[in-house]
Amino acid sequence: MTVLAGSGVHEGLAGFDIPVYHQSGWFDGDGIGSKLNYLGMAAHGHTRQKLVLGPWGHTDTDSRFGESGIDWGPHAVVDLQTSYLRWMDRWLKEIENGIDEEPLVSLFVMGTNDWLHGNTYPLEGTELTKFYLSSAGDTASAQGRARYRESLRARTAPSRTRSFTILVTHAVSPKDATMS
Repeated sequence: MTVLAGSGVHEGLAGFDIPVYHQSGWFDGDGIGSKLNYLGMAAHGHTRQKLVLGPWGHTDTDSRFGESGIDWGPHAVVDLQTSYLRWMDRWLKEIENGIDEEPLVSLFVMGTNDWLHGNTYPLEGTELTKFYLSSAGDTASAQGRARYRESLRARTAPSRTRSFTILVTHAVSPKDATMS
């Protein structure tokens, strides 16, 4: 919650114990808000929070095709409209329809093109990994050869080492990802 610390936005969520359906996509330019709002509500003990993150952009409609034309397969389609209605029916009309007994968090995993489900975000069992950006050349140009690594190379001179923190809010298409 440090991104908006001091802004008062998330601190004010303590007084709003209301059911919220947080939905976004890995390619949503505003997607950080959905994740931070979910985390903010959960941090205050609000349990009626649903989070769905799919392979789409800033939309209320699911699709198997991403913005770059990638086909994420038939599992990418989850019928968001029906899910919204079930959530609203449960909490606004008090209709017992079982949505509150389903996993509260659903995340689409690109590459496997399937969904993971759980009751917390990050999902139970998630292992956070530090990645280090390194380069064999100039990273400040289109010809730069930057790579993410899970460890620092021993030959990296301390004077050339930089440190920064990044909060990953967007997924990278498997065809565009380079890991070494």
